[in-house]
Amino acid sequence: MIYTDNNIILVEDSKDSLYLYELREGGRITFHDFQNEDGKVRQKEISDKALLELDISIDENVYIVYQDKSFHLVLLIKSEENIKEIILTEEAMPEILNLNLKNNRRFAPYILQCIIRRKGL
Repeated sequence: MIYTDNNIILVEDSKDSLYLYELREGGRITFHDFQNEDGKVRQKEISDKALLELDISIDENVYIVYQDKSFHLVLLIKSEENIKEIILTEEAMPEILNLNLKNNRRFAPYILQCIIRRKGL
């Protein structure tokens, strides 16, 4: 189950553990991990490059998509303690609004986004 606010995303996994992802001022994405099995709480900054939008999807991994400060679309794949960063765009793109990440277990995650087109472009 996923709960989202503009800058906070709360995710619950199948083991009833909670994961809070927070987009903070300055483009920092902070991860808070509330483990149900051992009662431990961890906090870690996983990026300082986010612009205004992010979204998350979860299966065995956690997928985080955001537009970075250079206007590239970035996918982070978090598995256990590892985080892999993939730059998805070759060139900078216009500012993204309503960024959504959907995960279909049979296929790779897919990304939906809206961009603002300016007149004359």
